[in-house]
Amino acid sequence: IGIMVLTNSTDSPCAMFLQGIFHIITKFEEIYVKYPKVESPEKYVGKFTSDWSDITVAKLGDSVVMYFPSSNKIVEGIMQLNPVGKDTFKIISGSNTDYINENVEFVFEENGKLSLLKVGPNPWKKRD
Repeated sequence: IGIMVLTNSTDSPCAMFLQGIFHIITKFEEIYVKYPKVESPEKYVGKFTSDWSDITVAKLGDSVVMYFPSSNKIVEGIMQLNPVGKDTFKIISGSNTDYINENVEFVFEENGKLSLLKVGPNPWKKRD
């Protein structure tokens, strides 16, 4: 992989951008190799909202992860979800301020549409 960072200012932090890019590549490599595989991960993907924050669930390879899109260090805050039952996961990694070891439940309507995400006791409604 070749990466070139071009800026139009002598004061621009090129090294910071470059370090961020390598950090992202390293993290995604770790996710693809180490994270648990999930059957049909795309059915859990979406953006969810609550009174306090938004949260995004994404498919990375065959794994499912969550993160807060408002975070200034999204890659460091990726929460790894480990399947433990039907539409139920446990958060097994993330930053120190996240919900590590909390259960995560995806709630589907009768028609199969994903409608709600529960992290511990906290509900997030799916945004369309």
